Amino acid sequence: MKTLFNDGWNFFELPIPQDKMYIDGKKNLLTPKDFFNHSKNLSYSPVSIPHDWMIYDTKDLYRNSVGFYKKTFSLTKDDIQNRNLFLRFEGVYMNSGIWINDSFAGGRKYGYSTFEIDLTPFVKEGKNEILVICVYQNCNTRWYSGAGIFRDVHFINKPKTFIPEDGLYFVSKLKDEKTNTWSLKINCQVNGDSKGYKIQTVLKKLDGTVFFTTPKSEVFENTYTIENPLIWDIEKPDYYIAATNLYDKTDALVDSVSFNYGFKTVRFDKNEGLFLNGRNIVIYGACHHHDHGALGAAFNKNALRRQFLKLKEMGVNSVRCSHNPPPQAWMDLADELGLLIDDEIFDMWEMPKTPFDYGNYFNECYKEDVKNWIQKDRNHPSLLMWSIGNEIFDTVGGNGLEITKKLYKEVMKYDPDKVAPITMASNYMMADSAQECAKELDLVGYNYLERLYDEHHKKYPEWIMYGSETASTLQS
Repeated sequence: MKTLFNDGWNFFELPIPQDKMYIDGKKNLLTPKDFFNHSKNLSYSPVSIPHDWMIYDTKDLYRNSVGFYKKTFSLTKDDIQNRNLFLRFEGVYMNSGIWINDSFAGGRKYGYSTFEIDLTPFVKEGKNEILVICVYQNCNTRWYSGAGIFRDVHFINKPKTFIPEDGLYFVSKLKDEKTNTWSLKINCQVNGDSKGYKIQTVLKKLDGTVFFTTPKSEVFENTYTIENPLIWDIEKPDYYIAATNLYDKTDALVDSVSFNYGFKTVRFDKNEGLFLNGRNIVIYGACHHHDHGALGAAFNKNALRRQFLKLKEMGVNSVRCSHNPPPQAWMDLADELGLLIDDEIFDMWEMPKTPFDYGNYFNECYKEDVKNWIQKDRNHPSLLMWSIGNEIFDTVGGNGLEITKKLYKEVMKYDPDKVAPITMASNYMMADSAQECAKELDLVGYNYLERLYDEHHKKYPEWIMYGSETASTLQS
């Protein structure tokens, strides 16, 4: 069972003294654990989650400070006994640590990653307390990031044997265009002792009508034939709610995970561009940062719907999440509204662009962050491509080729059937080293380098090229 866990939080913001930012002229990378002892004696105030503490002082939107969030909640014996409990954070900006009943339970450096904390070893019957500490040291980004628990939090209560929230991988392929016949491969991860357990997947239309049901199976990877499904398209974004159910040895339903799923074909041609469902279309794209302007960075689905609808009015049919993974509702809205998504993860690799950014943590964290990103978004019908980076310094001044290969490999671990091709957005494509990195990718994205299109199309006739960023507020 997955329930929203946004209510009942309290908050305090603690300034970081300037002399703590640098020691002997060198940046001091602080951690949430450095501030744990402060958490007991603060004057907390109620706050609504999602929350952005930076937006409250518009004259100081990048101040050095630490956010403390506390919440008390109760659990019964039945909630705990033979159960697995998790907290799912869709985004905590940034450098976060989570304590359950004063025991450190985990955290995440990257502020845009969705991650889960296993509560099971730490909770008890009765009252429990969660503490979240996030550290904001300026400058850690090239745009307004906001700070805090700026996306939804969910509480997840699972049996001992269960399907992880991101444990499903659907791959559909068109078998016969004339009869609209498809194959659908379903791979289901089941954690715990699964002997004798069965899974069954149901595809429902948005009105609740059942379209397709698989047989119950003790095999957790199966391929089925689907006759005449609705097709997801930018002009008519039809999709299904896919629910995969888990049954125990007595045939009792014990767990279920559901998400949007749609059938579409995508083909990129090196000369003719994109074909969606067999139709040649032009990508009219927009790069979209995660904030809501004056509302700040706290996620608001209604505000995002307004932004997406405005973009569609302009003629936009594709959106690039610049330059970080979006929350689930962001992808859900793209599914619903018919927007193709260039799903991007990083603005920097090893080489930081600002003193306190994710580049400081990239090598220790990238594998976990890529895993969460791909598993979270790989089933969405709106997904068009995976972008592993934007304007990456490393491709011209560091270990860019090696890292490109590593990131490609990590994406393929969790999308082995290549539901979406892998790309990068580069403003360095005039450099030989960046071109060597591009050779490792499926698609090659150019930022502000239209002058190179013809030259590189002749030089690399096998490349599939596109404009990943071609104008900004300073250039039209």
